[in-house]
Amino acid sequence: MTEYTVKNLSQQEFLKIEKQFFTVDRFDMELSDDIFKVLHDFFSKKERTQIEVYKNTYWKIFVFLTWENMTTQREEDIDEICSYQIVDAYRLGFDVFEKLMWYFTLNTLQPKSQQRVYNIMKQSFFNSSYVVGTENQSNVTIKDLVNQIIVLNNQKNDSIKVAEFKGRLKKILFPQNNVYSTFLPDVSNDASDKFFDLVHFFIGVEVKGIGYIIDLFLQRGKNKDNALLQTISQDVQETSIEPPQQIEITPATPTPQQIQAQIESTYTKDQSGNFEDLEGVFGELHQLADQYNDPSIAELLYFDENSGEFLWNQET
Repeated sequence: MTEYTVKNLSQQEFLKIEKQFFTVDRFDMELSDDIFKVLHDFFSKKERTQIEVYKNTYWKIFVFLTWENMTTQREEDIDEICSYQIVDAYRLGFDVFEKLMWYFTLNTLQPKSQQRVYNIMKQSFFNSSYVVGTENQSNVTIKDLVNQIIVLNNQKNDSIKVAEFKGRLKKILFPQNNVYSTFLPDVSNDASDKFFDLVHFFIGVEVKGIGYIIDLFLQRGKNKDNALLQTISQDVQETSIEPPQQIEITPATPTPQQIQAQIESTYTKDQSGNFEDLEGVFGELHQLADQYNDPSIAELLYFDENSGEFLWNQET
């Protein structure tokens, strides 16, 4: 496990670890869970520039494990997942649209929760400053590509211009036809097209319409040729569009159990079972209380005089 503790390694130095993971360790479910926890603890809440330092090393393993188990990801992580991981998930061979649809199916049972999560995904993706490549010696972000596709749509999607853009897109996402990992199949021919279609999906499907798309997905079942996404994309390309407007949807307040799990996965404890950074714990609880306008969150952890320990309030 120590090899998965993040260190500053070159891509060449990391090659041995990458081979071990993709050829052996990823098939061990218990070990994979442990690796994910280590990497999640490191990358969670990191700034984009900090993530990009490890883009070609530990980050790709973290992204792989996130999307391999996408349906089990926490809602509070969806923002970061859709801001930073979607392009790299495509590079690793995942069908992002299908993964997102199954996430909705298993985690959002009510229309309001479907709309809330979809709005988070859509806005995080469209506003992402994550650098996915370079063109003419300049960095290209997801937001840049989205805006270029919007312009392309409003030019009536001239077939020649679309072909030219897709060619550029493939070079940006897969420079010099490089595969993202030498231990996985080459997906460069399909990934850029799927990304192009996914942008149109997010553009064309309004927040209130996501439930209908989920129903269509379930009716069609697992669609190996991705026809549903392509149909949506084609419909959107045939209309003029404006840059998407953000819709404010109040996030659901997490349960005390979810908050406890989040805190305990973030902050380490000493040998006695007490948090080493109590100030940080209480600071985050107060921040969450303000964020969700729920003062009871700040009282979830209290000092028990009888035991002399800080305990979770089970009655809140």
